[in-house]
Amino acid sequence: MKRLNYFIGAALAIAAAVSCDKEPEVVDFPIVGDFVLYGESAEGTWAENTSVGVFVTSEGVAQSNLEYTPASTEATGSVQLNAKSEKAGFKQGKHVIYAYYPYVAEAAEMQIPLGNLAAQSTKKDIPSWVFDAGLGDMADMFASYVSTAPALSVAKKEVSEFTSAPIDLGAFAPVTTVISVAEPGFAGDNAADLDGKKVEKIVVKANKTIAYTEAKYDLATGELQGAEESQSIEVTADMVIKNLGSVTAYAFSFATCLAAEDLADAKFTLEFYVEGGKKYVAQDYTANAANMLVSVTLNPAN
Repeated sequence: MKRLNYFIGAALAIAAAVSCDKEPEVVDFPIVGDFVLYGESAEGTWAENTSVGVFVTSEGVAQSNLEYTPASTEATGSVQLNAKSEKAGFKQGKHVIYAYYPYVAEAAEMQIPLGNLAAQSTKKDIPSWVFDAGLGDMADMFASYVSTAPALSVAKKEVSEFTSAPIDLGAFAPVTTVISVAEPGFAGDNAADLDGKKVEKIVVKANKTIAYTEAKYDLATGELQGAEESQSIEVTADMVIKNLGSVTAYAFSFATCLAAEDLADAKFTLEFYVEGGKKYVAQDYTANAANMLVSVTLNPAN
C-alpha cells in the first residue's frame, strides 16, 4: 500500500510540475462598450475611399486589424471613424489603440506589410475637380502619375479605464514620405522629337537609404524595416512625354522610407528611360518644404 501511495504521489508531483511549465491561458474578455474613435488625416482631409486599420491591445485577446472609414472626406480636423463591420471596444485592463492608413487586409500581429518599396508602379490620376469644372475634354493636361505604394500614416492612444466619451486619436503621423516631381523638362537639341514618346521606367537614386524590400512597419515598436536596404527606387509607369509649350513629362510621385527629419539633406538623381533607347538624367535635386522636386531638367546621357 505504501508503495502504491508512493507512485500516486510521484505521479501527482509530475503532473503539478508539468502544469506549472504551461503558458498561462489567455482569456478573451468580452467587450463591454464600444470605442467612439476620431482622427485627423496627416494630409488635412481624408482622401476618398480611405480605410483605417485599428488594433487594440489589453489584458485579453488583441482586437486585430479592424477596418474603419472616416465619416467625411471634406472636413478638416478630427473626423469620426466608423467601423465597417466589427467594432473595437473595451475589455479588461488598460488599452492601447493603434491606428494606421491606408488599410492593408493582410496586416496581422501589429505588423503592416508595405511590399517592395524599391520597385514601385504608378497609376494615372486626374483630379475630380477637372470634371466638376467641365474640363473633361482637357483632362489629360491635368493628369499626374501617383505611386501605388502605401503612404503609411499612424496614430496611437492609451486608455486606462472605461469611458463613454469619444476618443480622439489626434493627427496621424506619416511613416513613409511621398515625394512629387513637378513636370520635368527635357533639354537637348532633339528634345522636341520626344513629344508623344513613352517613358519606359524611371530610376530614382539618393545619397541615403530611401527604400526597403519586403518592407514592414511594426506598430508596437514604431520601426520601419525590411529585408534589404536600397538607395534607389525603380518606378514603372505608362507615362507619355507631352509638349505644352516645352517638352515635358507628366508629374509623378514615389514613396520613400525617409522620415521628415531625414529629408533635409537627401539629394536625388532621376534617370528617365525613354522608348528607343534614350536615357535622360537630372542630378542632385533636393526636396522643398512641400516634399517636391521642382524645376527638374533632364539632360541626355547617351
